[in-house]
Order: sequence, then C-alpha cells, then structure tokens
Amino acid sequence: MIRRSIFERYPWAALNIYNAFAKARADVLRARDTSLLRHFEPGLIGDDVRRALATDPMVYGVKSNRKVLETITQYVHEQGLAARRVALEDMFAPSTMDL
Repeated sequence: MIRRSIFERYPWAALNIYNAFAKARADVLRARDTSLLRHFEPGLIGDDVRRALATDPMVYGVKSNRKVLETITQYVHEQGLAARRVALEDMFAPSTMDL
C-alpha cells in the first residue's frame, strides 16, 4: 500500500511496486525449481508433486483475486467495520486493475 499523496505525485509508483514484488516472486519460484530439479531428475519426487507445484496457490493481482477481494469488502461492510462497501477501484491504482 502506498499513500495517496505519494501516488498522486508519482503515479508510476504503484505499478513499479507491483512489478518489483512480481519479479521477487519469480526469482523465488525459479530458485525453488532449480533446487528441486536434483530431486525430480532421479525420480525422488514424483510427477504428482510436479503437478501440484505447477498450480499457483498465491496468484498476484487484482484481476486474479477480484472475487476474493470483493467478498472481503462485502464482509467488512456487513460487519460494520466500514460505513460502505468500498469499491476495488477506490483501493487500487488504475494501472494495476488489469494485473
């Protein structure tokens, strides 16, 4: 999260932060795959594990998480933690809405 005042002054900041996190995540996944390769090649870890690792349990971005994010905003409103249901467009920078 970045302050609105910072975003207004540097509108590219939100997208740069997203890209930095995405790159860091890709680096971690690449390192994981490299370290697991020595276990896959001799068959110490089966194809079932390879398939499980191929799925992404922690997808990034508003687009991929829209349903979950909208459910959270609904719950927050229903539980009286917010006076209104906040739209995702009010929480995320326009440049990140399609990611």
